[in-house]
Amino acid sequence: MGILVINAGSSSLKLSFFKQDAGTAAALAESKPGETIIIPDWDQTIDLSKDGDRADVHKEFLRATLSALWQGESAILNSPDEIKAVGHRVVHGGPKYASSVLVTDEVISDLKSYHDLDPVHEPANTRGIEDAREILPDAKHVAVFDTAYHHNMPLSSQVYAGPYSWYEDRQIRRFGFHGINHDYCTRRVVKLLEQTSRGLSFADKSRVITCHLGGGASLCASLNGHSQMTTMGYTPLEGLMMCTRSGSIDPGLIFILLKQGYSQNELYEVLNKSSGLAGVSGVGGDLRLVQQAINEGNERAKLAFDIYTQGLSSSIAALIPYLGGLDALVFSGGIGEHSPAVRQAACDRLAFAGIQIDPERNLASEKERDISAPKAAVRTFVIAAGEEAAIASECDKFL
Repeated sequence: MGILVINAGSSSLKLSFFKQDAGTAAALAESKPGETIIIPDWDQTIDLSKDGDRADVHKEFLRATLSALWQGESAILNSPDEIKAVGHRVVHGGPKYASSVLVTDEVISDLKSYHDLDPVHEPANTRGIEDAREILPDAKHVAVFDTAYHHNMPLSSQVYAGPYSWYEDRQIRRFGFHGINHDYCTRRVVKLLEQTSRGLSFADKSRVITCHLGGGASLCASLNGHSQMTTMGYTPLEGLMMCTRSGSIDPGLIFILLKQGYSQNELYEVLNKSSGLAGVSGVGGDLRLVQQAINEGNERAKLAFDIYTQGLSSSIAALIPYLGGLDALVFSGGIGEHSPAVRQAACDRLAFAGIQIDPERNLASEKERDISAPKAAVRTFVIAAGEEAAIASECDKFL
């Protein structure tokens, strides 16, 4: 018996299977353009580099990989009936969904109406749900939203400083994203604080800033387990400089660039796909390539790294007033977990706020660790992203 978690992205498909009450994934498969990664070695793999409609290829991969759960020597189930629930990561819950829900035809219709809010991720999320419902019609399907954790932020954090009618009539507001992992990391760090604080309880009085740093990046300030402010807004473009996204820029630039001949579509492509680390460095959006170029003396790569870490540290500092202080800072996501240089550069600028990290602990490789300097006033942690486990936990509520 178990729970399947599906993260259907715009260019990848990730599957995790959790045995109920086990707490960890029993099997994992992930596809990306041109490759398939499967752990453990299952019977079937699908070549995603072949030509064809991307939606059809993903559906084929999903069907073949799922069948490997109950067929062949690597099978861990006797039949598909043992999958009791399927949890789906959905990036945008719009103004309606403040928590996870069982998927119905009405939910599917709502998600399709949100495609314009996030044309990159939402259509892929919706397609993944539709495909999985067709393949596993007897399982309960649960939509878990990245925006849900931020849904009840204070109104002062939701409303933009335009006409109030934008919020009231057009539902333009700060939605925020990466909420599944921000929620997971916040809950996890509270447990870690309590384990090392001589019985003190942080559950009802915790002040935490979580840094989800991956291809997309956002920060979240959480007070007592509730989101107070996050750096992404109506779209995932706002906030931090990212791998290929610009993050926040002067909005007046949009009008200037339109006058200079850019089309709306061109601006969308530039700001989302060829800005950020890629745009400034000129060597690509992968931080590893940027750091390699820095080591080779590339000044633009060094500039990109400096802009990235300077913006990260200033954004962390800007969130502290939303909490009235800070108990813990958390780094998560691909860059947050695997780049000691980013963590060190960002925290070096935050010593005035009581944030100091130990260089040796920062270089360690454990997936979950305290990297604080011994006498630091604020505890700093690295916590591996736990979106799949969090989604599985949400599914448990419906079983």
